[in-house]
Amino acid sequence: MKKSTIPITVRQLEAIVRVSEALAKMQLSADVTIEHVKEAVRLFKSSTLSAARAGHNMEGMVRYVLLVCLGSSAEGMSFQRGDG
Repeated sequence: MKKSTIPITVRQLEAIVRVSEALAKMQLSADVTIEHVKEAVRLFKSSTLSAARAGHNMEGMVRYVLLVCLGSSAEGMSFQRGDG
C-alpha cells in the first residue's frame, strides 16, 4: 500500500508542538505524551484539512512532534495506525 503525504509548513508543525504542550499543561503534566500529540494532530486535521484529505497517513507528523517534545527518547518509536 502506497503511503500518501500531506503538505504541511514548518509553522503548522510548530503549532502542533505548541498545542501538544498546551494539552499537557491543561492536565498539569510536565511531560507531553503521545496522547497529547495525537489530540493535537486530530485538532489540526479537523480544523485545517479538507474532507478529501481525511484519513491520510499522519505518522511522520506525529513522529516529528514527539521528537521535538521528547527529544531523543522518541527515536525508534513505532506507530500503529488507529481509527481516529
